[in-house]
Parts: sequence; structure tokens; C-alpha cells
Amino acid sequence: MSSNVRGVGHIFVKRGVPHLLERDREFRYAVIGYLGLDRIEKTQVTILEEIRRLWEEVKALREGQEKLWEGQKRLWEEVRRLWEEVKSFT
Repeated sequence: MSSNVRGVGHIFVKRGVPHLLERDREFRYAVIGYLGLDRIEKTQVTILEEIRRLWEEVKALREGQEKLWEGQKRLWEEVRRLWEEVKSFT
């Protein structure tokens, strides 16, 4: 009789649990909580938010870098203009 109960239990686990996971939201969340998957999901959300924030920083840094390059370009143009003036005096 004991082996028969184990067989029935195995069948329930094999067929009943997946069915319950699909159909019973409360059961599904209970299993998720029991397995700690809710913490994994919360951590994943936090990580994704941090990644978005980092990309915003990268974008801001690129914009700042572009402004620096534009300023540098103006400086070199001014240096070239000044050298042309110096050459015209000699």
C-alpha cells in the first residue's frame, strides 16, 4: 500500500502541480515565494533600473565630451589663425 501511495503522489506531482501552476494564481505565487523567485525578480528589476541609470549617465558623458571636442576644435582654429597672423608679421 505504501508504494501505491508513493505512485499516486508521483503522479500528482507530475501532472497536478504543473496544472495548479497554470491555473491557480495564489498557488503559483506561493511556490514563487517558497522558492525565493520573488526576491530574484525584485533584484533583477533593481539591476535593470541601475543599468538604465548608467546608460543615462553614459549619454550625458558623451554629450559633455562632444562639447569639449567642439571647444577644442575652436581653440585649434584660433591657434591656426594666430599663427597666420604671426607669419604675416615676419
